[in-house]
Amino acid sequence: MAGLLTGCGAVTPNLAAVLMTGLVGRFGVAALAGYGIGVRLEFMLVPLAFGIGSGLTTLVGVAAGANDWQRAVRAAWTGSLIAGLGIGAFGWVVALLPEGWARLFTDDPDVVAATVAYITRVAPFYCLFGIGMTLSFASQGAGRMKAPFAAGIARMVIAALGGWYAIEHLGWGLNGVFTAIAVGMIAFGTLIAGPLLVHPWRGRA
Repeated sequence: MAGLLTGCGAVTPNLAAVLMTGLVGRFGVAALAGYGIGVRLEFMLVPLAFGIGSGLTTLVGVAAGANDWQRAVRAAWTGSLIAGLGIGAFGWVVALLPEGWARLFTDDPDVVAATVAYITRVAPFYCLFGIGMTLSFASQGAGRMKAPFAAGIARMVIAALGGWYAIEHLGWGLNGVFTAIAVGMIAFGTLIAGPLLVHPWRGRA
């Protein structure tokens, strides 16, 4: 079951990217270019989260196999907090200097404005992305994938439906789409970390 959820969960980020590209594309080429430049930051952070997370899969799996669930939980939190701090610090630096990142790729003012709008809304929450992603890897080692799967679905639904609602009913435009992406990221990290914090993993009876 855990393997099936892991496989299905791997599809949701790509589907979310397709849906968000469709929403952003409604605002023109400059908006799409700005979104593309901004979201590259997230893709750059994936290898760091993957590196820590893949180690957690092994550490947690070994501890779970030995029925030492305290050690499994401790390893998961230690690794995920390290990832969250590192990725979060990077996110805040970029969020404070978003134009510098944008101008590495373009001088077009409309593209720069779209990039800045994305980064300032989303990058401050990269810490939750890092925590959520590394805990997802740790959950694979523990064989407990329900929370990460649900969190991935929630992130996609919140970003896509929230972005659509912000455009159609709130009139927030492109900034509304980026805000919905940020809220989805918050939900992703919270829905993975929260259950582990409230109900740490234990051996099944």
